Amino acid sequence: MNPIDSSILRTRRDFLATSASGLGGVALASLLAEEGLLATPQVNGFEDSLIPRKPHFDAKAKACIFIFMAGAPSQLDLFDPKPKLNEMAGQSLPKSVLDKARFAFIKPATATLMGTKRTFKKYG
Repeated sequence: MNPIDSSILRTRRDFLATSASGLGGVALASLLAEEGLLATPQVNGFEDSLIPRKPHFDAKAKACIFIFMAGAPSQLDLFDPKPKLNEMAGQSLPKSVLDKARFAFIKPATATLMGTKRTFKKYG
């Protein structure tokens, strides 16, 4: 299968599963580096100068919270005016969109377009 086709057919669940495992790898590398068990990369026989060094002060954060919220609008939807979308608000999705898109949590038969309630003003 073509790599581009496989990335298009990837589901949101697959994407989140693979990206979350990347966080585990970063955490493991950090723990191993702290204990001195991680090999330091060398360039031409010298230690790489781009490797992060131990900070001057200890970190104060005790935990990191990873939040994923399904269904939140993207920053493009929030900060970009879309007059055509506001004009079509309340109507069902166009046939051209239904043929090309796969929806995880939306039933295409009952889906309607929703315009923004925000008004935009030009500046600058």
